[in-house]
Amino acid sequence: MILKFTKMQGLGNDFIVIDAVTQLIKLSPAKIRKLCDRHFGIGCDQLLMLEPPTRSDDDFFYRIYNSDGSEAGHCGNGARCIAQFAYQAGLTTKRSLSMSTKTARFNVSLSGKHNAIVDMGKPNFKPSSLPFNGATDGLLAEIEDQHYPIVSVGNPHVIVDVESLDKLDIAPIAQRIQANAGFAEGVNVGFREIMSRDHIKLRVYERGAGETLACGTGACAAAATGIEQNLLNHSVKVSLSGGDLKIDWRGRNHHVMMAGSAIKVFHGQIKI
Repeated sequence: MILKFTKMQGLGNDFIVIDAVTQLIKLSPAKIRKLCDRHFGIGCDQLLMLEPPTRSDDDFFYRIYNSDGSEAGHCGNGARCIAQFAYQAGLTTKRSLSMSTKTARFNVSLSGKHNAIVDMGKPNFKPSSLPFNGATDGLLAEIEDQHYPIVSVGNPHVIVDVESLDKLDIAPIAQRIQANAGFAEGVNVGFREIMSRDHIKLRVYERGAGETLACGTGACAAAATGIEQNLLNHSVKVSLSGGDLKIDWRGRNHHVMMAGSAIKVFHGQIKI
């Protein structure tokens, strides 16, 4: 079988994007792992599959697969890229789209050839939303005698505040947190350095993918928890290894808005 695909990236968070609207595509976890492998496949952080909508009021449904073959619930950078893909591939003429994943429903507006704004919905600070089954103090989870803010933005996130990100080896810290039995479905771990009330630096170690150059839901999580803790203002620049995102959140009962790039790298085909 010949599989047609498009390679896209949002701040260096790169994706294999597949049109499953006009063609019937089913991929096993083993096939996904091979396609995502940077040495023996195409290579990417996640594979995105655009499908027909499952709701009458949606334009599309899409699935997010991590490079280990597991399915994720949401992906902020992926949301921008999948919307740009749908428009550029001629699957829609609309520049404002409503989409769903297995855990989230969102709206995305194309603000230019290479940019998009995503309504990420309301952040959920309830431990059960991640889920997290362990001791908590407000929005803080107790993990190995330390307290970290937790939140779900369609994906579960833990935020670790650090003094300097530049030379920090985040993998062993993140893996220890991810191994905590309280996270029955795993967790993404973000490392946040607060530069000012309007600017943070962030690195994210994702479940199923490891550290990526950018993580959209991670940026939303780091900004929302910082705003909730009164450490940040309502509009925050989040600087990730691959570039900057703008996150706006006006507080409880409001939706998180994320703006950033979504760029097509190339398209091709591969025999699977």
